[in-house]
Amino acid sequence: GLMFSHGTPVDAQHVATSLNEQNEKNSNAQSSLGAVTATVSGDRKVRIESERPTHIMDSVLAEFAFVVYSRDASGVLLYTGP
Repeated sequence: GLMFSHGTPVDAQHVATSLNEQNEKNSNAQSSLGAVTATVSGDRKVRIESERPTHIMDSVLAEFAFVVYSRDASGVLLYTGP
């Protein structure tokens, strides 16, 4: 599975938290969908409800504003990749 740069596995809660936080704090993340609520719906599943419907969610989630991250104990952002 995917991991963050410090070795922690990426899980559905990381994804939901990242999407919700970015949508709340970054107006660019609202440009395609409006307000978004992401909730964990399974071990590897996230349900996304949006203010505006879309038939191209794959493309929307690939936009620069939607990055999946975690934070370490001191609040430093951690991303996937080497």
